Amino acid sequence: MNAPWPPGPPPTPKTSRLAIGALLLSIATFFGVPLMLFVVPNFVTASGAWEALVVAVVVSGVLVVSTFVLAIVALARLQPNDNAGKLWAILALVAAILAPALGAVAGFFGFILAAGGGPHGRPLRRRGAPVLPPVSLENSRRSWSSDDGLAAGIVVEALGRDVRDELARRWLEDARTEHASVATFAKLTLDLLAAGAPPLLVARASESAADEVHHARIAYAIASRYAGRDLEPLPFVDAASPSPLEAAPERLERLARESLIEGVVGEGACVVALSRAADLTLDPVLAAHLRRLAIDEARHAELAADVVRFAAARLPAATTSRLAESLNDRLPLVVAEVDLTSHGRYTSSDFHAAIVESRAMARALVESLVVEPPSTRAA
Repeated sequence: MNAPWPPGPPPTPKTSRLAIGALLLSIATFFGVPLMLFVVPNFVTASGAWEALVVAVVVSGVLVVSTFVLAIVALARLQPNDNAGKLWAILALVAAILAPALGAVAGFFGFILAAGGGPHGRPLRRRGAPVLPPVSLENSRRSWSSDDGLAAGIVVEALGRDVRDELARRWLEDARTEHASVATFAKLTLDLLAAGAPPLLVARASESAADEVHHARIAYAIASRYAGRDLEPLPFVDAASPSPLEAAPERLERLARESLIEGVVGEGACVVALSRAADLTLDPVLAAHLRRLAIDEARHAELAADVVRFAAARLPAATTSRLAESLNDRLPLVVAEVDLTSHGRYTSSDFHAAIVESRAMARALVESLVVEPPSTRAA
């Protein structure tokens, strides 16, 4: 039989199922990875379960690699004239390439937003990273979240559920930071003893640890009040982790650097931010508490400055002058956030301005120590 003339167009090939599958998987990857890495920081900061972040990163990696491999295989097996399949596979490749970058950006801003304006207190650090106690999100026996009745005086009934949840999250973050600060000041006490500090300096460090116990209990109680359930910390095992052995000069330099950054700058900024929060809050109970916190933080910042002076008096001038370099870190970001100043929460903008002010004071302190003769600094 003769073929029809003229011949008809070649039949359109069916789009490869692999290309369609790669496209569908790329959609899940492109939107799922950033969303997951944006949401997980809120859970991590609330519960201390850092393994959730590891799981999220692993799942994200599996999605990205699977999408990339499936798209490559689909391109290799496509028929030459399957234009639709090529388009789907190429789009899947682009999504696999962009998803990790978008996920990293989303995770970064997720942690920034989860941190709010920045909790007060001096966090315990291991290898430079803050270590916070885990928290039980289930009702448990009250211990840390029981206070002297301060939290019971805070009016929460008129607040919406979303506002209460956000306030509970931020106060819980404060509570965990204050809780970790107990270990920080206990470690500072031991470091001062090892460095041969005078008894008054050691006693002030020990008293600061007791301050932080009180601060943490109140913060847990306030967080529980907003949450409508008891929020209790789990055993803080990391607080007992042994510190690496250090030579005396290394210990003194670390003492000076940590006290300058965490104390003079960090707690000094908290004084300014807490005072502003106390002025703006509409709750008189919270206002009184925030003013007491500011007084305690000011005393801790003064202790930190004295520790810097003590350490600098025993360090070479060149080492002391290097302390100023640690003040060049990036400033905390100013981010869009829910305005809760009427409920005693300072904003990231307030904290940013406070950090700028306290850094200037810290820089002036270092400069004064560099120009002073050793005999004066050791006094």
